[in-house]
Amino acid sequence: MGADITDQRDQPMATLLSMIGAVFTLGYMAPWMVAAARGKSNHMEVFWLNLLLGWTVVGWIVAMVKAAAPHNAVPASRSAVA
Repeated sequence: MGADITDQRDQPMATLLSMIGAVFTLGYMAPWMVAAARGKSNHMEVFWLNLLLGWTVVGWIVAMVKAAAPHNAVPASRSAVA
């Protein structure tokens, strides 16, 4: 079997900015850092969720769960398989 196709993306600038943001905010933006470092395609969704609702404990936990969740499988088209 071939390699699994996922929604993972290589985004080095988002990774760097998220790490700097997490360090400067003493972990408040850690969910965004995790999402960007893992190459999650929803890293901007995690950023906004964390920025707007992270001040609540529940909002921060939801953002971290979304960041740490497994990558979603993307169905391969027939042309990509052949």
